Amino acid sequence: MKSILAIIILAGCYYSTNAQIFAQKLRQDQLSGLDCFLVNMNGDTLNGVLGAVTMNGSGITKFALKREQEKLKIAAETIKSLVVFPDNFTVFEDVALLPAVKSIKNEDFMAVLPKDNRVIYETIQLPGRSERFLMAQLLNPGFDNKLKIYAHHNAESSGETTIDGVAISGMNDDRHFASIEGQRPILVENWGYRKKALETLFNNCSELKDLKLKWKDFASHVFIFDQNCD
Repeated sequence: MKSILAIIILAGCYYSTNAQIFAQKLRQDQLSGLDCFLVNMNGDTLNGVLGAVTMNGSGITKFALKREQEKLKIAAETIKSLVVFPDNFTVFEDVALLPAVKSIKNEDFMAVLPKDNRVIYETIQLPGRSERFLMAQLLNPGFDNKLKIYAHHNAESSGETTIDGVAISGMNDDRHFASIEGQRPILVENWGYRKKALETLFNNCSELKDLKLKWKDFASHVFIFDQNCD
């Protein structure tokens, strides 16, 4: 099984070996055939293998779960979360990053990450007036107790990033969804982040007040907020 390091990405243009990081995004066309389990609205857990996955322009809307002699059709809005376990053939969005992330030496951060190879999707209600639900990948597993960050289906990455000498395309998404204390997610984006983040996301956390908040350091801010702020 791949190391957890194989499923993480750096959340910005450059990080030292003490970086905090977001999970590497898993392409949704890679999900079928993977071992998984889901948690439904009653808190029950069902194990199985993912079958066909149905998506729209926003994300996963439903999928099939194969369980021994039965196959269940699951709608996204009927479950809380879906956890999948990539295998050696699973393609992530930036697999070339692996040599770079192996250099990370932040023991405090690595200690909070899941110890297995899981990728987590959770059902969220999209911002806005409509009652739209979809499954979005959780990008900060292990440091998501107060603030959950989800991949945005229309996020755009620009430019090429060099990390420890490894050139990676994109890797600087300009927007995410963020759920504060389990509330309905809001849109968080590069534009206006420095002015809005401290009050809107981080509850004026004293550990962040004296920092010049930059979008490229968003993952680090989320980690500090999770670990050090009341």
